[in-house]
Amino acid sequence: MPRELRYSVSGEVRSIPKHVESYELEEFIGNGQFGDVFRARYVPLEEPRALKICRNPQVQLAAFHTEAQRLCRLKNLSDTGIVRIDAFGLPSLAFPFAWYAMEFIEGKTLHEMMQDGSIHTWGFGAKSQCFQNMLTTIARASQVGVRHYDLHAGNIKLAGYLEALTPKVNSGKDCTEI
Repeated sequence: MPRELRYSVSGEVRSIPKHVESYELEEFIGNGQFGDVFRARYVPLEEPRALKICRNPQVQLAAFHTEAQRLCRLKNLSDTGIVRIDAFGLPSLAFPFAWYAMEFIEGKTLHEMMQDGSIHTWGFGAKSQCFQNMLTTIARASQVGVRHYDLHAGNIKLAGYLEALTPKVNSGKDCTEI
């Protein structure tokens, strides 16, 4: 089994160690202002997770850490549609980057649903409820100091009709401090 995961961002080929503490990276799924995001597996429980890994810890570590701390404040908002953070790690000899683990949301992004036309199968009421709940989520996050400065259809994950009632805003992507 390869010890590193190779992936490409905007034509640049990158590689990263495949294991981060008890997590195993499976595939690259996106990138944001502070880092690259991977689908991963929490090995002890065989649970899917998303790991965000800070690309340049010397420059961005403080902001990356602040992002994770602010997202953790949302744990008390049980009905929020923002992904939850499970763990945070600092650079070490075993893994040279800061990282955090968050819940992995199966399904398509709003952008993907608009591209493939599946969003058009929803009735007006379902679409309205989805967007109302998304705006409520953003407002609740704002109340605890989390601002999403790069909110777009590619950052909103919908896992199907039921998820439309509670869209997940992937705040692990470009969410920065005030």
